[in-house]
Amino acid sequence: MKNVLYSIMARLLTLGIGLLCMACLLASCQPRRAASADGLQDTVLFRHATLLRIVHYPGYTVAEVKNPWHPQRLLHRYLLVDRNDSLPHDMPPGTVLRTPLRRMTVAISAHCALLRELHAADAIGGVCDAQYMVAPWVHQAVAQGSIQDMGSSLNSDVEKLLASGCDAILLSPYDQCNYGAVEKTRIPILECADYMENSPLARAEWMRFYGRLVGRAALADSIFLAIEEKYNAIKALAQAQPDRPTLFADLMTGSTWYQPGGRSTMGRLYADAGAHYLWDDNPQSGSVPLNYESVLHRAADADIWVIKYGAPQDFTYASLIREQTGYAHFRAHRQRHVWGCNLFRTPFYEDGAFHPERILSDLVRIVHPTVLPDGALHFYTPLNE
Repeated sequence: MKNVLYSIMARLLTLGIGLLCMACLLASCQPRRAASADGLQDTVLFRHATLLRIVHYPGYTVAEVKNPWHPQRLLHRYLLVDRNDSLPHDMPPGTVLRTPLRRMTVAISAHCALLRELHAADAIGGVCDAQYMVAPWVHQAVAQGSIQDMGSSLNSDVEKLLASGCDAILLSPYDQCNYGAVEKTRIPILECADYMENSPLARAEWMRFYGRLVGRAALADSIFLAIEEKYNAIKALAQAQPDRPTLFADLMTGSTWYQPGGRSTMGRLYADAGAHYLWDDNPQSGSVPLNYESVLHRAADADIWVIKYGAPQDFTYASLIREQTGYAHFRAHRQRHVWGCNLFRTPFYEDGAFHPERILSDLVRIVHPTVLPDGALHFYTPLNE
């Protein structure tokens, strides 16, 4: 009888611990609430993004962007206030943004695509570097005049910017950046540091921030959760494969061959696709400049070579050799295992930045061709002769 009682007590104890763990897990997924002098504050919990912090206060929201190059510093603090409300008197220093933003100038093609997916494309009043954007709808809108061409992101047309009535300008920051004449317009600059995150899902999660800027928070949250679920499902299938084909990337630029660092977004994608990326031991989150000899030494016998390039015509094996005769020394070229992404023809940066699951599915189809069901590739194609 004692043994039976002990067994029942042990099971109850185990069940209690399990319920307690489940309660803790569920609580961790809820917004954190902390008491403050003003009342209650809600912290938006980011699952992957490391450069964002968003806290809701009564009457306004603080969104802080960490400095990717100097982790102990703040790159920018934004104060989001509903455009129909009066400005609170107790806000901290920062750039005030009246939300939802109604008209923006966008310098990055990926953000144009994201805003369209969030049903906020009508808020794009201007674009920079339009000639480098692939999306036909952007070029059509510029031609029709519904979106203005503001020139180069490095040298924007200030007069057009001032006349546009924009609420904000979306720009990519860089270390110790100076926005020059654009800063003198006093139009709020949104420093889009999402590209400096070091994992694909971390960058994609920034859509939750942009969704809050245009009044689409719930939509952005739901889209991201679907992306995360699909990405992790594809990754799990790839990681379950016993083999790890070796892989290297890209082409020479002049005398330099840039390989993604092991902690870069692309480096993570190659690893998540179940490949043995040959520079996965490199700790950098950016690109690693190398010479031809060092790449050949490590990648001469690699199984797979994936390249990105911009050209009017798709590259072939023959055109690769015309570019650089030394490419013939790589086994991936000799055995016809090269896959290319023509940036002039495919929206790799426009769609892939906030939909990394699409890039990942392409890479898994290349690295482990039998893992995923039959389907079309989004960005890459096998090179022709």
